Amino acid sequence: MISPEELRNKLLTRYPEFLKTLVTGKSVFPYRPRINLKIDFSQYNKAVRQIRSLEAQAKAQKGFGYIIEFETIRTRKFGTQTRPKTIYFETQKDFFRFIRKETETAAFIEAIELTRKTFSLPDRWICENISIILRYLEKWPDIISTAHQLAELHTNTDLSGLNRRSLPVSLDSKFIERNKTPIQKILEETGKESLDLDSPIYSSDFLVWMRFYESAYSFYNADMGIFPVEEISTMELPVDRILIIENKACFIRPLPLLVTSKLKKESQEETLLIWGQGNACQRLKEVPWLMSKSLYYWGDMDLHGLAILGRFRRIFPHTLSIGMDFKTYSQHKQYAVRSELLDRGSWYDYLSMKERELSDYLIAHPEKSRIEQERIQDQ
Repeated sequence: MISPEELRNKLLTRYPEFLKTLVTGKSVFPYRPRINLKIDFSQYNKAVRQIRSLEAQAKAQKGFGYIIEFETIRTRKFGTQTRPKTIYFETQKDFFRFIRKETETAAFIEAIELTRKTFSLPDRWICENISIILRYLEKWPDIISTAHQLAELHTNTDLSGLNRRSLPVSLDSKFIERNKTPIQKILEETGKESLDLDSPIYSSDFLVWMRFYESAYSFYNADMGIFPVEEISTMELPVDRILIIENKACFIRPLPLLVTSKLKKESQEETLLIWGQGNACQRLKEVPWLMSKSLYYWGDMDLHGLAILGRFRRIFPHTLSIGMDFKTYSQHKQYAVRSELLDRGSWYDYLSMKERELSDYLIAHPEKSRIEQERIQDQ
């Protein structure tokens, strides 16, 4: 028969599921957990200790926790005996106090109430991000306040002229940098995804990784160069074409035929490859001479990759994409897997018709909504 401690450990594994019921309002109480209550009266003394142990932690004794329902049975050796038939938790308060999460649950409820009061976030988003809310629970009021202030600034203020130290929010930029994950997720869900917390305004200096493609040029006799973005902005590089590559592995290794054939088809210009580092590629707005270059972007075929492309194109409207359309997706569909979905935001408006076709398909087929950039290899 299960012991009270074993029961507590078993229920703790389902703790996030019960928090979801607090979000959706779909109560499961009274709740009857599926547990082993079988008891062997052939070992009579052990059986009695097990029953007493279970009774000692029940609501009748502790004032909270589970309620035991008993049944009477007849045994050959010991005659009539009473044993637990089932146990149940009458209220959610009994449940959360029993698993020793009463204080945390109360704080979680306050956190989601504050979130709903400040932002119109759907239950879906809250349920999907329960683990993040719990991780940042103590800081959640400040996180919500900061996200709200940034959202207001995004609407009313041009941030391009600000630096990290002069950002007009009540908490310093160090707080934003340390708590970037939940703040960014809130901004993305509320349609402020173009407010990129990886920009120099919110975080430390951005290092640009670059290498030349099929060129005799090098960086101080090195195949690859890594420079602060401020230094890149003043460089004069002998290239006319730039390819931004989302992921590091694809930036370092040889380019696949899908990419090289596009580059060679366009012209014989010198090409510079830059590791975009995901959303951080928006920091390249600090390099004004990119406006005069031919720009290409190659990233993951998923909604997040397309969103990064859209945000980058908002800064550099002449950017063309490589391998981020439905035709390319169809050619590599065997590598498609499920990924985290992303609602259409302002980034969608900056996609081409072919890119929107892919985006719409991925939204409609979440089970096949991601092909990693690394999967695009020569066949």
